[in-house]
Parts: sequence; structure tokens; C-alpha cells
Amino acid sequence: MGYSWRAASALFLLASVLACSLVSADETVVVVARFDIHDEADPETFPVTEVFAGWFEKAYSAFADITVVTLDRSLPMSGDHSSEIAAFCEDAGGDIIVWGTYELSGMLVSVDLRSQMMAVRADTSMGLDYFLSGEQRFRPSELLRGSDPPDKFLFAAYLLIGDLFSVQQKYFASVTLCQKALEHGDNVRPEFLAVAYRVMGDQYLYMEQYSSAVESYSKSLELDAEPDEQIAHVLRGRGSAFVLRGEPELGLADHLLAVELDPDNAWGQAKLGATLYGLGLSEEALPHMSRAIELVPDFALYYRDRSRAYFQLQEWELALQDINYAIELNPSYPEGYSMKAVILVGMGLEEESLPYYETALSLETRIPQTCWLLVDRSIRYFNMEEYGLAIDDLSATLELDPECWEAYFRRGICLAFQGPENLDAAEADLEVFLENVEDRDLYAPEIEITMELLADIEIIRDENP
Repeated sequence: MGYSWRAASALFLLASVLACSLVSADETVVVVARFDIHDEADPETFPVTEVFAGWFEKAYSAFADITVVTLDRSLPMSGDHSSEIAAFCEDAGGDIIVWGTYELSGMLVSVDLRSQMMAVRADTSMGLDYFLSGEQRFRPSELLRGSDPPDKFLFAAYLLIGDLFSVQQKYFASVTLCQKALEHGDNVRPEFLAVAYRVMGDQYLYMEQYSSAVESYSKSLELDAEPDEQIAHVLRGRGSAFVLRGEPELGLADHLLAVELDPDNAWGQAKLGATLYGLGLSEEALPHMSRAIELVPDFALYYRDRSRAYFQLQEWELALQDINYAIELNPSYPEGYSMKAVILVGMGLEEESLPYYETALSLETRIPQTCWLLVDRSIRYFNMEEYGLAIDDLSATLELDPECWEAYFRRGICLAFQGPENLDAAEADLEVFLENVEDRDLYAPEIEITMELLADIEIIRDENP
């Protein structure tokens, strides 16, 4: 027997309060939940919802005003009623739909909570029961009206809402909640603490704080290294963080182990393939990329990645076949068109590549990627001796990113090739590049060309005083 649908209100009281405090301090969030007693248990003896709601109120009422609206009691308790609940939530002005079940098992109370957030239609299976299992569960003697929330409850509640905020892409809020959960984790089992560090690692990875991600994932593995799919998730995350902070060999080791633990995870296969590709091992990457496609055959990114491996191997037709299918799957995907342009350039079809650069630029909204496209297209124009068009692209790049030193280098060359009347401007651009470029090993060929060209400009000046 059990209480039904009442955990929702208490749990998402916390979510709403923290959404206000961490996202918008002035916002009043309406939580839509169902209050119902679905058996013969006496709420005076087992006042679960009332006590839990009181705990949330004591801990978080300072953050915001909360309004709880109950669902229509006539809604059946069994079956899938997502659409009816969503309609009720919308009518009531609620931000989040939640439903859950309390079950009494002997003298212990556990929770099985599934939550659906209206904004993203995303489910999570990580309920309070996951953290309150075994000795972590509440005994009826702990469920006293007016009592203070115990640490094990706060740990579970903070962590659950932190995970839900991750789904909402509120990454900083999610990290904050995980940290608060850990503050209450002194008597929590290590494998549950590991989940908090895993969720934090995910958020740091999304926020591009790769060292913090590595640290959090590593702590998670220290606390719970029992091989399973969750450990594979942690290894995939840490592997990605290693790669993105410039340590691909360490990333490769993690990705290999993750695939060994969870071979049917398409994302894991894809990340392993991408890491091998990044190390120049495209032959070794292809089986993993192809396995990812077998597992998820309608994801454009996987075809884009495999086309890059084929491109690296100069398998032009196979690369073109994959990128064409990626574009077919997602016509709004700018990297599909940019990759097709690069493949056509590799095939010696520079002029044919230009429309795909144009399409990619029309779809791309990210400044770094837009700058890369403009610089790459300027090289095509330069090779076609369309110096004016190349200069236009490079000038547009510098408007977006005044510290794109490569754009100064390339524009300086184009100006020099335009004629003697532009030598002063060419010299100025080349000197800016030479003074500011940081990775001198990476740009060693460009630096050598710059020095030679500056010397040539001086010779021209001497010959034409």
C-alpha cells in the first residue's frame, strides 16, 4: 500500500524555490502537483507529504513565494496521462509537471519519483528512492510534524533537482545544488556521493570548465568504481574533458574503457571514434563510428564525423556520401555544409565548394565557427586570385574577432598581391600578426612567409623610392 502523487508537491517546492533563487530572484513559480491518498493508510500516522513539504518550506521559503496547485482529482491514477496533466499545468500557469508515488514497505518509507518538465519534455528516472534505499530510508519515527529536514533528505532533494536543472541547461544552478547536496553528505553512502560528483562533472563539461570536470569525474570514480553503465558515463565524460583540455591520450584510455563497459552506447562509440580521428588514427576510428551509426542510424553528427575520417583517408566519394546523408537528415546543420565544402576542396573543386560555404555561413550563429568559415573561404578566393573577395571575408572576420591574428596574416598577403598601392596596408597587417601570434610553433610556416614578405616589401620600396 502507499501514498500516491504527493511526493511531487514537496519535491518540486524545492525545485521552484531554487529556480527562483538561482535563475530569477523575482520569479514566483507555480508548482502543479496532485495530492491524493490512494489507500487506507492513515495520514495522521504516516504524514509523509505534510512533513516533507514542511521540510522544504523550512529550508527554502526564504528564496521565493511558492504556489502549489493540485491536479484534478478525477484524473485516473493509472496509465499514461501526460497530455491531460500537461493541459492542466498550462491552464493553471504552472512551470513544471511532476508526479510520484510513496510506498509503505513494512516500517520503511521509500519514494519512486518520475518527473516531466514542461519546458523540455524530458524525463528523469533518478528519484529520491535511488538515494534513500536501504538504511537511507526514513522510518516513521523520523516523519514528525514540525521537525527539521535531516541531512539525508536534503542531500537527495538537492541532488535530484540539480540533475533536473541540468536537463534544463541551467548548468551553474545544477553545480550549486550538487555542492549543497555534498554539504549534507556526511552520512550518505559513497556510491550516492559519486552521483553528485558525476552530475557536477557533466555541468562543468557543458560549461567548458574542463579541469573542474576532470576533477569531479575523478572524485566520482574514487567513490564508486564498480564497473557498470554509470561508470561508463563518467569515463566518457572524463575522456571528453581530457581531450578538450589537450590531453587526447588520457581521453583515449577513458573512452576505450567506457566502450568496453558499455559497448552498445552509440555516443560512447562515437566519442571513441572522434578521439582516434583526432589522433590521426582514422582507420582505427572507422569501426567505432560505423557502430555508432548502426546503433543510432538517424543522427547527422555521426555521419559528419565518419565523413571526416574518410576525408582524412582521402576516400573522397565515401566522405561525400556520408556528408550528403548528414545534410539530408538535418538540412539546418551548418557543419554539414561546411564539411561538404572542405571535401570538395580536397577533391580539387574549389569553385564548386563556394555555395556550401555560403549556406553554412547563413546557418551558423556561433562567432568562432563563423570566423573559421570566412577565413577558410578567403583561402579559396585567394587561390582563385579573387583577392578583393578574400579581403572582404577577412575584414568581416576581424570585425567579429579583432584578435584573429591569422586573419591579419592572410589579409596582409592578399593586399600585397593586389598591387604596390596596398603595400603599406599589407605591411601593417603582417606586423600585427607577427607581434601578436602566440603559438609560434603552430604558425611557424606563416611566420616564415611573413618575414620573407616584409623583406620583399622593403626591397620594392628601395627600388621604387
